[in-house]
Amino acid sequence: MPKPTLPLTDSQCKKLEPPNQLSDGGGLSLQARGNGKYWRFRYYRPSDNKRDEIRLAAVALV
Repeated sequence: MPKPTLPLTDSQCKKLEPPNQLSDGGGLSLQARGNGKYWRFRYYRPSDNKRDEIRLAAVALV
């Protein structure tokens, strides 16, 4: 049985340093790189059932 993931807090997001990432559950994660922090969503493509990801937005824009 998978362990439930607690939602990220504002302070956790602010403290995140590159090159790390924090998961928010359901495929959504916050990734810190040298050029900023980004929300990333990982999912399975319906057409071929392969794992893929999409970068949603920079943290400063959300």
